[in-house]
Formats: sequence, structure tokens, C-alpha cells
Amino acid sequence: LLRADAYPGESFQLRRNVVRLPPDNREIRTISQAAAILGILLGLCFRNSGPRRWRGSRQLYGTITVYDGLNIEYIYNRTSSNPESIKPGQNASLTGPSQSILAIGNFTIKLLLTDKDTWSWDDEIINKDISWDASKIGNVYDKPIFQQLGGKNGSVTVNYAVLRNVVAARITVTLEQGGESTPNVYGQVYAHYDNWEDPKTTCLLFNRSSDDYVDVRRWQAIPLLRSVVAVPLNGSLIVKASLYDHDTFSGDDEIAKGAVEFPAQMSGTSLKQIQGEDGNYVTVTVYWTCEI
Repeated sequence: LLRADAYPGESFQLRRNVVRLPPDNREIRTISQAAAILGILLGLCFRNSGPRRWRGSRQLYGTITVYDGLNIEYIYNRTSSNPESIKPGQNASLTGPSQSILAIGNFTIKLLLTDKDTWSWDDEIINKDISWDASKIGNVYDKPIFQQLGGKNGSVTVNYAVLRNVVAARITVTLEQGGESTPNVYGQVYAHYDNWEDPKTTCLLFNRSSDDYVDVRRWQAIPLLRSVVAVPLNGSLIVKASLYDHDTFSGDDEIAKGAVEFPAQMSGTSLKQIQGEDGNYVTVTVYWTCEI
């Protein structure tokens, strides 16, 4: 480019097709790159005497948001009156995003997490941001990124990835047969990619203990923590389930245990079953879209 005053007697114009301006985000209609937030792992707890391991469960509350220039997505949102009981080394139970997080530009992950203390003041664990600059040379794509952040009274590790050529998968898990007409469902449901075997890169979709079950009627969807996952077009989405029906007076029944694989597709619907004992099973349905 030349300065406009280089030839003051002539008008200053750019040649066509020489400079390509970045797209206006308001005109985006398809997903070309998306950020996948895989997990928020709690680590050390820092006290005045120095870093030490947490002992026992902590009561976590606060917010985690992601802003991609178009939307602000809450992927964790708990009040002090409804904290999550969590141990060091466990992932926080993320409840979002509700739609794909665009990564064609910049995005920011903001963490504000606190440990509730019944007998004293609550302790702030972390109040920091992670910023992704799309123009930065050397950015890592299509691989998990583990970024540790140290805070005032603790630390967290944020597991995320920026994926290229992706589609959005919206997942539902429907109880088809569960032993009783209204089973007391507990267990876990995970999602991960076919070529990522590291347990830290799984997305937790459902997580309840036997004393925290949820009543689900037959042919109804099991309430998931989150349901939208970004999937690379050249890969597959794998959904694993270990679900049980809690029974107070007899042994618990296995509703579903196993995994199903869904090759990524541009649009449409895919469904498969995960079997359990005594004819029990669930249906996993994936709705595919490349539209925002």
C-alpha cells in the first residue's frame, strides 16, 4: 500500500482483488472454525501457608463465559446457594455452550470461580481470562490445549480446542426401556472424538451419583448437562453411556452400558441404541448442522 499523500494530485484507490478484507461477523451463516470447551479441571488450592492439596470436596460456584464476538455463552453458572460439590482433579460439570462457539476471529474464556465456606469467608479460586487471537502466528488447531491458570486461592486447567472444518452435533439420549415405568436414573454419559483417546478430552454430558438420581419416564429424554458438541468433519463422534436405575429395596438395574459411534455429516439425523441388561436400552440421537 502507498500513503495517500504520495501523489497528492491523483486519487488513491486500491486495486480490486488485491486486498481481501475480513468478513463481517454479522454475515456469517456457516461454521468454519469452532472452539470446543472440553473441561475445566480443578487443581491446587493455595492458602496463606503456601500451596497445598485440597482435602475432601469443595463447594464450587461462579461463572464461566465464552464471548466470540457474536454471543456470550454461559458454560458454567452456579450461585452460592447452589454450589457444586467437587474434588481436586475432577472436571466441573459444564452446562454449555448451547450453540457452537465461533473461532474465525477472537474469543475470550472468562473464569470467575469461588469456593463456598460454611464457617468463614468464601475463597476466590480464580478470576482470569483466556484470550484466543485468531491472527497470532503459531496457533494450535485440531489438537487439545491444556492451559493452567493460577488464581488467588487456587488453580484450574482449562481444556479446549480450536477445530477447523467442523459441524455442530446436538445430542439427545432417550430412555426407551429402563425396568420401571419411571426409573431413578443415575450414571454418566460422555462424548469424545474417535481419534482423541485422552480421558481429559472427553465432554461430560450427564453425571449423577446413585443418591442424586433423576426420575425419567419411558420414552423421554434424559436431561443432559450440555447437548451441543463441535465435531470435525473428517472424524466421528463417540457417545459412551453407563446408566443405571436406582432401587432402594433390591439391586440396581443396568439401563445402558456401552458406546456408539457417529461419523460426522453436514446435515441430517443419526440414531443408535446402547443396550443394557434385561432388554433395557437408550437411543442416542444426533442432529447435525453446519448452520449457526
